[in-house]
Amino acid sequence: RHTRSIAGLEFRRVLFRSRAHCIKKGRDYLVLTRGAAEERGPTRPTRARPLPMPPCPHGPLLWSDDFSGTSLNSSKWRYEPSASMSPPLNEELQRYLEDSKKTANVRNGALEITALRDGGSVVSARLSTYGLFSFTYGVVEARIKVPWRRGFWPAFWMLGESVHDVGWPACGEIDIMEVFGHRRGRQGCSTVHNMDHSWGTRDPLDGACAALGPNSEPQPGWHTWWLRWTPDRISFYFDEDATPLWSYERDEALRGTVNETAQFPYVRPFYFIT
Repeated sequence: RHTRSIAGLEFRRVLFRSRAHCIKKGRDYLVLTRGAAEERGPTRPTRARPLPMPPCPHGPLLWSDDFSGTSLNSSKWRYEPSASMSPPLNEELQRYLEDSKKTANVRNGALEITALRDGGSVVSARLSTYGLFSFTYGVVEARIKVPWRRGFWPAFWMLGESVHDVGWPACGEIDIMEVFGHRRGRQGCSTVHNMDHSWGTRDPLDGACAALGPNSEPQPGWHTWWLRWTPDRISFYFDEDATPLWSYERDEALRGTVNETAQFPYVRPFYFIT
């Protein structure tokens, strides 16, 4: 049996803090809030004038993975093989393997998730922090490089930890970044799902999308995706833009009613999936 790589999804790092935050690196002071991006190594200005940034309150770093080793950290990530999913989610054609370096590798300071042709089928990896790390409210940053190819749906997203008790979409879903193959063009998109707004229920939300570089580039490069989650609002940011790409807010008219959690279930712990 022969395998052949089709495309891959790479993570440079994933950070989570309980609030907006600042990080010091050597003599550089990086403001990592509301979408300011930084590459590994020395910082380099990317615009002639700095972006308007708010004062930077400090918050503790609660969870992170910079993929500095040579293997996946099993205390932070778990495999979710297809055998544990019934029926297959989203009518996906690939099979997710369990603990396979063919489809998930840590090297060169990045996590690489690869889709492979395996005989007549396609195999890949799905990883999550379920049972290992979940949280409610905070700031999330992930540095991601994705393929842009027809039929691919790479994503970095979150599910409510209650998914096995109340089901989807009642548990809530937060899509920090997803690329819909060629369906929405060369863009990465952010949105949310819940009982009031989701595919399969009613009134799905398109959210918003950000361009992943010019079409003249063979494939998109590295980009930073941000999530700012508070008790009343979820906001998504992209790279250096201090303006939210898109936000979703609690409907105050529903507070205290039976419909409150249907519209805003984002008041309970969520976990990461990729």
